[in-house]
Amino acid sequence: MLRRVSEVLSVSREDLKRAILDDHEKTLDNYLDSGETLKDQTINSAQTEKPEQMKEVSTSATSFLGQPELKKGAY
Repeated sequence: MLRRVSEVLSVSREDLKRAILDDHEKTLDNYLDSGETLKDQTINSAQTEKPEQMKEVSTSATSFLGQPELKKGAY
């Protein structure tokens, strides 16, 4: 597919490859940089949250394995 993109855009394979790798590198750098920021924000918000602000999470959702049609031998 990239060969076809190179042909349609009249871009050499090497230029296309370099552009994709450069973009991928920038994407990874941004992701890794934002990960540190998100980690710091999560730690800070967890430290400032008071117990009365915390909400209880309900775990009463039915598991899909509890459905009779998904049990072994129901096919």
